[in-house]
Order: sequence, then C-alpha cells, then structure tokens
Amino acid sequence: MKVIEVIRGLGLGGSESQLVQRLEYMSRNPALDVQTLAVINAYSGEQFFAERLEKAEVVVEDLGTSNRWTSLFLLWRRAKRFPDGAVVVVHSPWPALALKVMKASGRFPHALVEVASSTHYARPLLFLGRWLNRYADAFIAVSDDVAQAPTVAGARAVHVVHAGVDRHALRRWVESNPSAPADYRSRLGMRRSDRLLAMVGNLYHFKGQDNAIRALQSLDSDIHLVLAGDGPEGPELTSLAIRLGVRDRVHFVGREANAWRWAAVADIVVHPSRREGLPVALIEARVLGTPVIATDVGGISAVLRTDRSSIVVPEGDGVAFASALRARLRDAVPIELAFARRAAVANEWDVARFVREFYEKLREVEI
Repeated sequence: MKVIEVIRGLGLGGSESQLVQRLEYMSRNPALDVQTLAVINAYSGEQFFAERLEKAEVVVEDLGTSNRWTSLFLLWRRAKRFPDGAVVVVHSPWPALALKVMKASGRFPHALVEVASSTHYARPLLFLGRWLNRYADAFIAVSDDVAQAPTVAGARAVHVVHAGVDRHALRRWVESNPSAPADYRSRLGMRRSDRLLAMVGNLYHFKGQDNAIRALQSLDSDIHLVLAGDGPEGPELTSLAIRLGVRDRVHFVGREANAWRWAAVADIVVHPSRREGLPVALIEARVLGTPVIATDVGGISAVLRTDRSSIVVPEGDGVAFASALRARLRDAVPIELAFARRAAVANEWDVARFVREFYEKLREVEI
C-alpha cells in the first residue's frame, strides 16, 4: 500500500506527534508492506518534527508558504500529481477542504481518509464540513467523542483508532537516567524532597492550566507545578499565579522536544482540560505509569479507565479536582521508587497496536 500524508504544519502538537511516532515505527518495521511516499507540510511556519521524519527516511515536502489560501492553491496543484493508487491521509481540516473539493469535482481519483482529532472547529469549517465530509472515503477519529462530534458530520464512515506511543523508547530513557527526578527538580530550583505535578500541553484556555494553578493554592508548600508548553495564555497564567501567591511554585518551561520526560519525573500528571480530543500527553503518562488527575472530557476517560492509580473528576469541579490531588499525594510512592518502574509494564496504548489498527482502516478504503 502506498500512502501520502498531508498535514498543516509540523509543530509540536498532538496530531503531529501521533503522525511522527507512527512513521518512525514504520521505518523500523518495513515488513508491514506500507510505503509512505511523502509527508506534505502545508504550513511552512511549523517545522519542529521535519528533522525526525527525515531521520526516519520519510520524504517531507514543504509547500513553501505560511499563507492559508496560498497553501490551498499549492496543495491543489500538487495533488494533481499524486501517484495512481495512493491512499491520501489528511490530518488537518484546512488542507482537507481542498482535497474534498477536488474529490467532489471528480478530479481526485484517490482514496481519501481524514484524521479527526478535535470536537471543535471554527464555524466556517463546520459549515463547509457538513457538505464536504461525505467526499472523504472515511474518517479516523481519535476518540469516541470525536467520532460523534460535529467535526465529522455527514461523513460516510467514521472509525475510532486510539493513538499509541513507543513504550520501549520511554523505558530506555528511564533506565539510562536514574538521577532524572533529582536532576529535573534541581533544574526548577526545587529540593529533592519536594513533590512535583506536571502538565504537558500548549497554553490555551481550553487546556485548563488555570485550574491546575488554582488547585496548587490549596496544597502544601512543598508541592510544585511545572507547565510544559507555550501559547497565548502564558501572561494571564503568570498573573494568576502571582495573584494566588504561588508564583514561586509554578514553573513555565515552554515547549520541549521530549516534554513527556516531565511526566516521567513527576509524582502526578494533572490535566484539568475543559475539552479534549485524545490528549497524547495522557497516553504518554499512561504508558509511563504516572498517576493522573484529570477532568472527564473528550477521550480522557478512555485512556484512564483501567488505571487504578488515576482519578477522573467532573469538568469544572475545582473542589473535586483538588481533593483528588490531595488523596493521591497522600498515597504517592516516593518518586525514586516510582521512577524506576516507569514504562516497565505493557498496556494497550503501545504504538504497535496503534499502527496495526490504523493501517487496517486504510486498507479498507484502498482503491
């Protein structure tokens, strides 16, 4: 099977991370009989993962523009030269529009699969999707919530395929860095005995980092919070931490290539989102075996339902969220002991299962 992947940007996000981990796994397992012809980047402004894809011997074609409308024109022109028989997988709603319009006009003789990662799109995208989604041969939704959301309205077929991460890679890092919990705390100016909460995700209002900061106010003074990510909410979150008197315990480290390592060295991962698709950060925490306190939105419950160490609380219930944190902190295993067991046990969120299910769905629509 020949596959072309299209994505609007190779920035540090969940959709991009899933794509890269899947293709890296494929590069190590060529016996799966799938050839990725190219990854087409429709937004030159984001190139974070380009080098990793190239190391995996995946051809990355950059359309050479950061203009939304120009990228549609260039993608339309490039799509006319896609090889016969290729399955085209598109990961972003904006470039998906161009390909679905081509399909509707009869100028796109390829199987087209759209990966849906969100329950929310801008209104113009939702409006156009109600008409154009029928021209995709199938949608792959990252969670049951996404499969039932307006973002896939009118689709001919929707399949849920949960993502996965490479547990063995995580485990190798843990085994090679036994001093990581102390090292990462030292980096933040913490004492070795201080406890650490970690939240990985870009700083947007819907991600709920403000809820994590509010919960910190009710916890002991030896408990710190690290926020790994970047985004427009940064200044407001900093102001909130100052107003609540916890600024010295809230650490902003920005975007990092391996932000999952904060989840590995943390006592608890927190994720009080207001809405979600299927957060890769929680899949990483699940594979690591780090306890999670999160809100019950999107695919979060699907990730954590079999994990006895994690707690899911109703969205918007700050009292329940803080109470769950206190309960888990009381029961927490010392981080040195907990860290030694990170990613030591296999579960259903491994990348191998993800890859197998993903390509099974592509084969169903292969022309």
